Amino acid sequence: MSPNHSAEPPPSYSASVGISADEPDLPPDKQRLNEDLIRDDNDLASNSHPPPPFSVTPGTLVLSPYSKLIHSPVSGARPLYQLSDPLNRHALNTSLMSIPITRLLNEDGTMKTVRSKDELYHIYEAHPAFTRLDKGVIISGQHAEQFGGVRLRRDISVGITGLKTVYDVLSVDESKHPRRLYHAKQKKGVLEWHDGGGELIAVESRAEGSMMDEEALEIKIPLDKRHLDLMVALWVARIWQEKRGI
Repeated sequence: MSPNHSAEPPPSYSASVGISADEPDLPPDKQRLNEDLIRDDNDLASNSHPPPPFSVTPGTLVLSPYSKLIHSPVSGARPLYQLSDPLNRHALNTSLMSIPITRLLNEDGTMKTVRSKDELYHIYEAHPAFTRLDKGVIISGQHAEQFGGVRLRRDISVGITGLKTVYDVLSVDESKHPRRLYHAKQKKGVLEWHDGGGELIAVESRAEGSMMDEEALEIKIPLDKRHLDLMVALWVARIWQEKRGI
């Protein structure tokens, strides 16, 4: 069950993204080596080791079609997030998980073992019995470190220039008078994400052409880990909502 605390507008975005600590599942003789890698940034960035994980914002994240992995566009970069299922119209729901730097990976980049504490947000369709205001996609935090839950609602209207799509992110625990925490709107071919105060948070390049186009999310300002996780979850939910036609 999701923690019972309300989502809140983001505070001042002044901290860079941190990498959450986690117990390594490496063999004992390998654990010391990886601890040294985590401490020594220069060693991590050297040619003798793979590129470091995407861990500092601003920056860009990408998600390829039919893939469960979210990573930076740097070739060979270690994935930062993993989905429980690829995003397509057949997926009834999906979960966003973090990939700790200490975790062993399969050849395809996914985690060899998945733990309950890896799950950040569960994403699913709001119950059809709810009123129209409550329809949309629920992004539910799975631990106390995450936001309790928010709802992503899509509105489509017809204007002079054609269809106009707007996304609102609302608090789920205030159904009578929900607060708008984030909103997104199309502008010059991209989708801009703003917080409740109107500050530009991220820009999303939507895959509207070939089925093989990558989805990309460019974080425009520094975010702490908690708010970065939520922004990524909203991005994932938006893609999934569009593919499901919710």
